[in-house]
Amino acid sequence: AVALAAAARTGRQVVVPPRPELMGAIGAAFKARDRLRDGTISAGSYRLDQLATGEMQVTGSFRCKACDNHCELKKIRIGGRTYPFGGLCPKYELERRGKGTVKEGRDLVALRNRMMLDDFGPQPLDAPRGTIGVPMVLTSFELFPLYAKLVNELGYDLVRSEMATGGDIRTAAAICYPCQLAHRAVQDLLDRDVDFVLMPRVIDLELPEDALHSYTCPSTSVVPDIIAASLGGPQPKLLTPHIGLSSDLAELSLVEFERLAPTLGLETAAVRRAAERAVELYQSFRRAYAQRARRELAEIEGEPAVVFAGRPYSVYSPEVNLA
Repeated sequence: AVALAAAARTGRQVVVPPRPELMGAIGAAFKARDRLRDGTISAGSYRLDQLATGEMQVTGSFRCKACDNHCELKKIRIGGRTYPFGGLCPKYELERRGKGTVKEGRDLVALRNRMMLDDFGPQPLDAPRGTIGVPMVLTSFELFPLYAKLVNELGYDLVRSEMATGGDIRTAAAICYPCQLAHRAVQDLLDRDVDFVLMPRVIDLELPEDALHSYTCPSTSVVPDIIAASLGGPQPKLLTPHIGLSSDLAELSLVEFERLAPTLGLETAAVRRAAERAVELYQSFRRAYAQRARRELAEIEGEPAVVFAGRPYSVYSPEVNLA
């Protein structure tokens, strides 16, 4: 299907080789030929039988620090020489060969995350009532300022889940990768013995002018229940109010937050005030973000740029998009 589509769109003949698994080797041969022609490498003599029978040893490994992935690269020894091998991209190899001198563009995704997590993030309290964990998955990449302000206004310090480094994701059935990470993020916070974990069942977001609804993905709105089931039943530490940001659900959302009062040992009115202030701060974040976005777009006008489009928990999460 891919070959037919490419041929139809380009009007060119598309050749599908009988041994497609050798395409990488053929590409390497073409690359060597091109480098010989442009003089970046010189010709040499090799015995193919020796290359085929040579011994390969893994002599160690190290972590690349070029981005948040911290990929593991292995040291492979072949024919008396050691080569780094592994990782998700060639960034380490390019820098090792002195070809990492290209000026990098501005990462506006990282800028947006700094605004969301730091400028509109939580503040440490002098005498907190305890700790409330926020899993850094799904709606947290859109509503984090709301969650952070709510936690602080309730009198608690906020604990963010940490990026996963492997291990059991604890899903009881197949589910999408972002929801798999939600399982692991909640378990991480429980393992760190927070007093509560805040993970609302978010039904909808703000309603755009040209839309009838702004519903979240069904898995996103029910994932707290899926996680509780995978952990063996209701979890008293999970705070999971139903909330929505559309005007239709605004008042009901405040009522849902009020229902957390007995669990937290707080007055209903105090919880409502905390929720109202949290919504106000989130709206301030949205306004500040829109103003900053307009300013940044004007600044990069005419420059090469790439726009990422997707759900917040994919576009903004380095854990999901592999940085």
